Amino acid sequence: MTTDPLILCATPALARRERVRHAVARQSAGERVWAAPNIADVEGWIARQWAATWPAERLLSGAQELALWQRIVDDDPDTDGLISTRGLARQARSTARMAARHCIDVAAAPAWTPEQAAFQRWHARYQAALKDHGWLTTAQLPAAALTGVDDSGFSRPGQVDLLGFVHAPEPAQQALLDRLAAAGSQVRQRPPPRPAAQCRAVQAVDDDAQWAWLGQQVAAHLADAADAGQPAPDIVIACADPAEHRTAIASGFAPAVAPWLQHAGHGRMQPWRVEPAPPLAEHPLIAAALAVLAVERWRNPFPTMSRVLLCGALWRGADRQAAALLEATLRSKAAPAVHLTDCVRWAPERLGQRMQAWMQAVERAPRRATPGAWAAQFFDQLRALGWPGELARGSEAFQAAQALREALAGLAGLDAQLGSVGRHAALGWLQELLSSKPWSPRVEHLQPVLITDFEQAAGLPADLRYVLDTGDDAWPGAPVRRPLLAHEVLVAAGVPRSTPADCLAHAQRAASGLLADADTVCLVLAQTDRSGSPRVPAGHWPAGLEWQAVDSPRPGRVRHTLAAPAEDRVPPVLDPEAEGVRGGTRIFESYVAAPLFAFVHHRLGVDLLDEAPAGLSAMQQGAVIHAVLDMFWAAVGDSAGLARLGDAALKARVSEHVDQALDPVMDSSRHPAVLRAAEAARLADIVTAWLAHERRRDDPFTVLARERAVAFDFAGLALRLQLDRVDRVDTADGPRHLVLDYKTGKAVNTGGWFADRITQPQLPLYATPQACQAAGIPSVDGIGFAHVHWRRPALAAATNWASWLIDTGQRARRRPAEFEAELAGAHARLHAMATGFLAGELRFERKHAASHPLAVLLPPAPQT
Repeated sequence: MTTDPLILCATPALARRERVRHAVARQSAGERVWAAPNIADVEGWIARQWAATWPAERLLSGAQELALWQRIVDDDPDTDGLISTRGLARQARSTARMAARHCIDVAAAPAWTPEQAAFQRWHARYQAALKDHGWLTTAQLPAAALTGVDDSGFSRPGQVDLLGFVHAPEPAQQALLDRLAAAGSQVRQRPPPRPAAQCRAVQAVDDDAQWAWLGQQVAAHLADAADAGQPAPDIVIACADPAEHRTAIASGFAPAVAPWLQHAGHGRMQPWRVEPAPPLAEHPLIAAALAVLAVERWRNPFPTMSRVLLCGALWRGADRQAAALLEATLRSKAAPAVHLTDCVRWAPERLGQRMQAWMQAVERAPRRATPGAWAAQFFDQLRALGWPGELARGSEAFQAAQALREALAGLAGLDAQLGSVGRHAALGWLQELLSSKPWSPRVEHLQPVLITDFEQAAGLPADLRYVLDTGDDAWPGAPVRRPLLAHEVLVAAGVPRSTPADCLAHAQRAASGLLADADTVCLVLAQTDRSGSPRVPAGHWPAGLEWQAVDSPRPGRVRHTLAAPAEDRVPPVLDPEAEGVRGGTRIFESYVAAPLFAFVHHRLGVDLLDEAPAGLSAMQQGAVIHAVLDMFWAAVGDSAGLARLGDAALKARVSEHVDQALDPVMDSSRHPAVLRAAEAARLADIVTAWLAHERRRDDPFTVLARERAVAFDFAGLALRLQLDRVDRVDTADGPRHLVLDYKTGKAVNTGGWFADRITQPQLPLYATPQACQAAGIPSVDGIGFAHVHWRRPALAAATNWASWLIDTGQRARRRPAEFEAELAGAHARLHAMATGFLAGELRFERKHAASHPLAVLLPPAPQT
């Protein structure tokens, strides 16, 4: 049976470009309806012809083929010592495909190495499995179609025009073309490509700069065509591997060519297409789905849950804010291991309902099931969380969601190859399907710019062609090695790039193709690579070309900064309680660094998220030490009770308290037992060392208050504080009251209490008359840092009766008036801080503010 002439293209990109050109030409001629052109790429046409014969065999997908190979490799006793066989199975699949396409008889090939002998065994089992089950692979399609040329279902064209074949067709494809010619089809090569009308060569500084320059050039060409009312020119950008340039394309090329894409809700078109397309797994909506499916019922690493809750492609509107607040809660209360029950417990009501449905779907998962059952389970989990919901209203998101459903159907197709598997194995195969599937959305507009690799760009007609990666580090490239087949077999079969000479010839043919079939060709060389090493042009380009340096703009970076206005218009705080201004010492600590930070944090509510800890955070460790000391002094009461405890009894009592304090923060469902035991021993050592240090205090003392919460008004601010500890010290001059603040960091600094610029405001604030009255303390005679540290425990204090409190020898006495004067000065400075905060001050001094976490909000320092 014969049909209309067939244009058979070397690559899918060329076939797509030819079909678009045909449609544009028909539309320009005024036609509204026309017959689809008979244009196809070789592999696609062969697959359709084979399917049209209603074959008995079943065509395997790439994942099914890989699963079959992995089962064969796993069953071989020689692979028992391998940690993972997936990579070896993938290499065996690639070698088997190459052998089928180049008509190599694997069984007859010599086996010089154990790996080659193993591959022959595997290949024999592989072929037997295909035959037993009636399976066929894509690489075997040309041979299968060859037998069906004379079949009634085979649509044999009367004429076949070969287009864009810079390199010869693969032997299996060539055998099919020869059979068509023998059967009466006229197979001919299209006229050879014409040389480029103009060729120029330019040099940019580096990869980022070349894409920024290229973006400006392409934008100018498209704008000129639009201004002239002409169709956009066909522009092809060729590079060694588009995936390696993805970041530079997004940061340097895209903002120049389509700046509207930088804004949400742009509703505008993307004028370029990348081939091969990025994997489906990299689409934000699919990545969100994979993050959801990675979550289990118990003990999820915090980063896994964080990816779900902060995923911009998963949440919309009020749910996005609720999910972000839930992430912050889990960061402080549940890390490092998060349970789904935590999400249900701490989520706001509406979000909590979605979390509850999600958790119930996860609980329904079986321990083991077929891939088909897992596909249904995975979809059930996604639907329970509301995926994709409103996210799939746009065309691209709708297509991506549909592509995931197809991938789940592909997972179900692995039942025969995998059998019953666990959840992690099923999810791994789904990720394999999504990562191995190039995907780009279908669009309803022309995309005149194509970014592709050398193989697809060579022989692809264009008005303008830019060729990147023209240095000698990319050309001619290294020979391809296939360690599972003997090298002489590859050479005899004519496998491309199997020898250095053939590698050079292959590169020369590709270079010739890139320099042809275009009005203008521009070779672009980035002078340095990512490591800063210099590049020089390869020897495949025309002699005598003058490489001209071009102005290479750097990709712009948007930096959002705060700028102080000429006039401070921040309103003062008139009613702190009504305006929600509450806090404690952090207001003063932020103000000390910069009044701007106090305003941003305590009036605007802006704060930075802490890093999620791998074990206990510094805050949690400090809270445990506070709790241990609270329990200890509740039981012991005073220095006499401490003195009565021997070393062994002290250590035992502290260890008991540590175990009790760790229970709420290190439960067994989140922390391994060995980690909890190590943390308990460490904390017990720290607290024991501190209490042993306190035994050396000169004066007897009684602990009057522990972790006492107080609330009071100070200079118009409603403050809530918590006093770690208040001691009554029985000195030679009578009882005195000492307020202590526990510190567990590396160092403490008492110099910031009474300095002109207070850097440690909490203890002077605890000693204000208002705080004393709220705490029920007659007066404060001393303040001190209790530095609970495993290496350097210390009691650093300022009092009205002594300069030192531990092992002073000859005690240095202080005059009460001296301490009272220092404290009064500190209180006056604290009062000025509170007044400035309430007045709305925004000033900052860079030298003081630079070390504060909110310093990222400061505008850049002026250049000197």
